Amino acid sequence: MLFAGVTELGIDEVYYTTYARYPDWSHFDHPPFVGWLIQLTTFDIGLDHEIFIRLSSILLAIVNSILIWQIVKQLGGAKSAGIALLLYNGSIYASVISGIFIMPDTAMLTCLLLAYRSLLALVLNEGNNIRNWVGFGVFMGLSMLSKVHA
Repeated sequence: MLFAGVTELGIDEVYYTTYARYPDWSHFDHPPFVGWLIQLTTFDIGLDHEIFIRLSSILLAIVNSILIWQIVKQLGGAKSAGIALLLYNGSIYASVISGIFIMPDTAMLTCLLLAYRSLLALVLNEGNNIRNWVGFGVFMGLSMLSKVHA
């Protein structure tokens, strides 16, 4: 939070802030999800400070860590989940680029992890298959609203 609040916005982040200022279904080369996240945490650009612009990335990075833990624990146990969590958060991409800076990657990762969790429930034959298929489709669709190549 401290790093996010004292570091000026990067070139890409300023570009993504315009998505929040001028919402649309497509912004030349990016879908709208990152703009929606900025709108949400800045109360429609009412709070125009770096910390509020980046807040969704920080919160989703926490969610991503929880999802990594849950998925890997289910597959390989708590020790494997701990190692996976350390590796994930130890990477510059996960901890800084998509964990602090406001990038489309953060929401894409969250939605992909939620989709993987639904897919894992299908593979392990847990719960309602229809609900898991719908969840998989919804989360994959949302990930593509964050980054097309998701």
